Amino acid sequence: MEAKPFEYKSSRGVTYYLYSHVTTLRNKQKHTIYFFSTKKGLKHKAEPAVPAGYQVKEVKRNGFVLLTKVRG
Repeated sequence: MEAKPFEYKSSRGVTYYLYSHVTTLRNKQKHTIYFFSTKKGLKHKAEPAVPAGYQVKEVKRNGFVLLTKVRG
C-alpha cells in the first residue's frame, strides 16, 4: 500500500503533496529529488513527512511551495 503523501496548504488555499524520485547522475551516484505537486497519486514515491534536515517554505509573492535544506 502506497504511503499517504505529506500535505501542505498554501496561504492561497492550494494543497500541495510531497513526492520524491531517485535519479542516477552521470558519475553513477544516486541522488534523491524532492518535489511538491498539486496532483495526488503520482507514480513517484509519496513522502509521508518532511525529510530530516529540510523545511517547507512558501514564496510570499506567488504562493509557490518549496522544500529547502535547513541551514545552520
